[in-house]
Amino acid sequence: MTLSVPDITPAAMQKAKDTKFAEWCKDYINDATQFYTFPLWMLDFVQGPRRSYRSWPIYHTRGYTFHTHNHGQNKKTQHYGVCVTGTNETDYYGLIQEIMMVEYHGDVGLKVMVFKCSWFDTTENRGMRIHPFGLVDVSPRRQYAKYDPFVIVIKHVLFLIHRYVDNQSMTGGHVQKSFLEEYEKCQKLL
Repeated sequence: MTLSVPDITPAAMQKAKDTKFAEWCKDYINDATQFYTFPLWMLDFVQGPRRSYRSWPIYHTRGYTFHTHNHGQNKKTQHYGVCVTGTNETDYYGLIQEIMMVEYHGDVGLKVMVFKCSWFDTTENRGMRIHPFGLVDVSPRRQYAKYDPFVIVIKHVLFLIHRYVDNQSMTGGHVQKSFLEEYEKCQKLL
């Protein structure tokens, strides 16, 4: 797009990606099938999902269990925190609000697990703090401003929900990323 509109601002470019990428991708793949053979799942995927989906409060995969926040908030173990790395190499931390399986039209029967999450602000020294020894504190009072709630379940990165009283507030609740060994275990499973 920057080639066809050289004076586009970064903000306008991001807005165009957010609003037009899915349509562009569908058109591009449908047009390119004349010259290139795409996998069937990709052809099904760009046509869009069915209108209905299935939802569960718990999801088990690769030895890990995930709960929705509502289902798991009063349990002894809390499995509703997720951490994903964005395209800008920033780690985003969130709480799972809904676990969905989205199905697509077509011959493959493509099914995709999706987490609908509420995300925390990852601005350093405002919404999160990184300690010298590697732990990350994320304030649950600061929410990510952009509406981008969905993440496809591909990588499984854990972090611990840890409540403690901080110096500034008696109701301090912060999220701490789990130990590096757990992260490395997750990466080896992929």
